[in-house]
Amino acid sequence: AFFFAVIFARLINSVICNSVAYLELKKKFSGTKNIRIKVIYDDLKKIINFTLNNSVSKTIQTIMNRGDILLLGAMAGPLAVGYYSIAKKLANSILLLTDPLGGAIFPQLSILVSEKKIVEIKKMLKKITGVLSIPASIFLVSTFIFRKTIIEFLFGVEYSNASSPFVFLVFGAVINVVFFWILYLVLSLGMAQLRLKFTFYAIIIGFTVSILLIPIHGATGAAIGLLSSKLIITAFFIYYSNKKLSQLYLNGDI
Repeated sequence: AFFFAVIFARLINSVICNSVAYLELKKKFSGTKNIRIKVIYDDLKKIINFTLNNSVSKTIQTIMNRGDILLLGAMAGPLAVGYYSIAKKLANSILLLTDPLGGAIFPQLSILVSEKKIVEIKKMLKKITGVLSIPASIFLVSTFIFRKTIIEFLFGVEYSNASSPFVFLVFGAVINVVFFWILYLVLSLGMAQLRLKFTFYAIIIGFTVSILLIPIHGATGAAIGLLSSKLIITAFFIYYSNKKLSQLYLNGDI
């Protein structure tokens, strides 16, 4: 019954979203019935490359975000998975605050990039990051200090072992919150292939770290491995997107 309810809800959501999108674009669709596919031949390669790279990147990202539990279960057993799952669910709950912001900033970044407003992009992102960094740092320090109290208060004393991986998972979640815009900037700059490349590198390094640390630290080792992946992806995305923006600025594309 649960799965049927989920499927039906997704179906209704899809129908509503696509219907509204069609009504919004209906006027623009008029007169396009007789247009042949050859009109986009010049851009077809770019469209295919973007779609494939983005799709494969999302698949790898999903493996990275969910494969850690499978790896932990295989190496440390179900008890470690239980502690880890609780810590991960609680840590990722803060992402509910920034996920809507990502969808909102994507079109804004795309417009600014298309209009070559490089200086404005940098100023906006620096301001957003600075504003988010202060409460995020306070939250991270507070979580580190009261990690055990938080877990025991919400789930009970018997789950206190989840407090150790919880800290590292919160650290990863905070990185996602502060730099929620970085993926959308990378895509707006047309660097989908770069996203695929470094996401692949990150998952290899993260899984390697997990394999080395899980036998020693259990669930905490898996959390450190996932954090390693997020740090690598974020660092490289920031570096290369900033480099791309600087190249556009120096080339006079402003």
